[in-house]
Amino acid sequence: MARNIARDSHEWKRLRKSLLKQARANQTPCAICGMKINYKTRDYNAPDAPTVDHVLSWRDHPELRLDRGNTQICHRSCNTSRGVKMYALPTSGNTSRDWSLPQG
Repeated sequence: MARNIARDSHEWKRLRKSLLKQARANQTPCAICGMKINYKTRDYNAPDAPTVDHVLSWRDHPELRLDRGNTQICHRSCNTSRGVKMYALPTSGNTSRDWSLPQG
């Protein structure tokens, strides 16, 4: 059984701070809409403020709460709008072939 990690726990706050620091340094865009995030805002409730989102929800997958691989950086508004719905993560690079063409 997974340990119950609260959103106000020291472990989560430390991970969140580390993820946001790295995203700010890299100017990481929103993983949901792809637009620029306002890393300079002091209003963390602003729609364009950065947040750490759990790809697989905090509620449904407590075992992944501290898994960096289950996080993405996004706007507060995008994170709020998404809720617990799943969206495909943006991909980088090209596929090995054009998969939209009939195969055979």
